Amino acid sequence: MLTYVMSTYDEYHRIMIEQSPTEEPNSFLHPDTGKFEKVFSTEELDELYNSFTLVKARRVEKIAKFNGKGYHCKHHWRIYQQPNSS
Repeated sequence: MLTYVMSTYDEYHRIMIEQSPTEEPNSFLHPDTGKFEKVFSTEELDELYNSFTLVKARRVEKIAKFNGKGYHCKHHWRIYQQPNSS
């Protein structure tokens, strides 16, 4: 299973979490749309997929633009393998 998700290292999302946090860890309500958004730490992903085996993990670094400004991102890119069912 390929997992490609936003990370707690993403600059824009860290700012949004500081400005508009929710009770859910690493999440925020977007100030313009009210949309709930969540980013993930490595530990959260490993806990979420703890019944899977992590095959490969890396980060996808890029600049994402929000409201005309560039922010550094370091998204998770992880491959998990489901256990064999016997």
